[in-house]
Amino acid sequence: MKAELIFSKKITYQLKLVGSVTIYMDCYKIPLKELRFENNYRFSFIAFDPQFPERRVLVDQHPGRPCHLHIDDLEIETEMPSTLSAAIKLFEAAVLQSFGEPR
Repeated sequence: MKAELIFSKKITYQLKLVGSVTIYMDCYKIPLKELRFENNYRFSFIAFDPQFPERRVLVDQHPGRPCHLHIDDLEIETEMPSTLSAAIKLFEAAVLQSFGEPR
């Protein structure tokens, strides 16, 4: 079984105060059993400032690493989600906190 694309998005939007944020989100169902995540999904969500790409929010998980959150260069300690819906909510909340409201 090959990896099956569940969804893939790329969005750029202007921020309410100043600047913009670019978001990439993709999710695959993969045949590996060691993920131990809902429906064996593997995903990566990243938001970054196009002017300063080191300013970023990242939520991902992969074999050997459970779901985890990075803000800029720091890995953030938080209760990690076990469902895709909860991972998306965690990502959206971290993006809003780090970058502010969209216009």
